[in-house]
Amino acid sequence: MLSISYVNIQEPIDLEKRGGIISFTIDDIHPHDVASILDSYGVALRAGHHCCHPL
Repeated sequence: MLSISYVNIQEPIDLEKRGGIISFTIDDIHPHDVASILDSYGVALRAGHHCCHPL
């Protein structure tokens, strides 16, 4: 498996235990910046909060 030191996968690495969605972070880069950069290459992803915050 490819290993990049600054990319951190947030779920099981084992392909048998994960679905088609991969959650990851990149060291020292804000998630919205990662999404914007990858969008310029035609890669669609979601960044930020995607849940209901407590009232």
